[in-house]
Amino acid sequence: MKKSNLILIISFVVLLAIALLYLMPSGEREATYSLDKVNIKFDSAGITKIEIKKSEANKSVTLELVDTKWKITSPVNYLADASSAQRIVDGATKFKISSLISSNPEKQKQFQVDDSSGTQITVTEKNGKSTTLILGKSGPTYSEVYVRMPKSMDVYLAEGFDSYSLNKNVKDWRDRTIYKAERDSIKEISVSMNVVDAKKKSTSTETYSLMKDSSKWILASDSLDNNKVNSFVSSLSNFRCDDFVDNAVTLPEAQGSVRIKSMTTAGFDETSL
Repeated sequence: MKKSNLILIISFVVLLAIALLYLMPSGEREATYSLDKVNIKFDSAGITKIEIKKSEANKSVTLELVDTKWKITSPVNYLADASSAQRIVDGATKFKISSLISSNPEKQKQFQVDDSSGTQITVTEKNGKSTTLILGKSGPTYSEVYVRMPKSMDVYLAEGFDSYSLNKNVKDWRDRTIYKAERDSIKEISVSMNVVDAKKKSTSTETYSLMKDSSKWILASDSLDNNKVNSFVSSLSNFRCDDFVDNAVTLPEAQGSVRIKSMTTAGFDETSL
């Protein structure tokens, strides 16, 4: 390559870089910056309260650690889904701001960290320290998210929290567990059903019990199909509700009941549903 051509190419690259620098909005031109002022760290073992605020009322919720258990204290008072709360605590443990993306306030909506579309999260620790962040959309990778501090124009790229796990309806933060046990710990299932005799206009109760004898399930003295019973027991061992009714309602008379006997470290435990 001729020396003159090489000089022309280098000059073109330099001019292009200068042009891009000056064409970029001034709010986004950051020659140097320091992350020291946003060096946010959480004491995950000390987190006692998590407040999530969204423009949609049904997505704003407050979680508090009460007697070692996470509970929803607003807008309802109910036990929280432990895994959902723990995911936030784990996110706080890993939280780290990696780079400044923009200081242009017009870009906040693009990254979904503006006041209308962002998810505001406030984490309070047992020493009274509270930290508030506004989380936006996911970043270039699944583990990254755009974030902004309230009253700040700076938008950063961070790791730890993710908007997906925070943008849930209040009912999805609630513990849906009706009954939970290890499948293999369940040793007996008794079912009582009300049976109506239309001709005699009477109701009787039929009861039967499934018992696990060694590795086999039996009904009375008859062996049962283990695969079918185990499938039923698996569903029962993690029995969860679909939704919640918080208003007073009149429920129809129960048509039956289930009593479950399981083995625990303290002995046999009986639960009626």
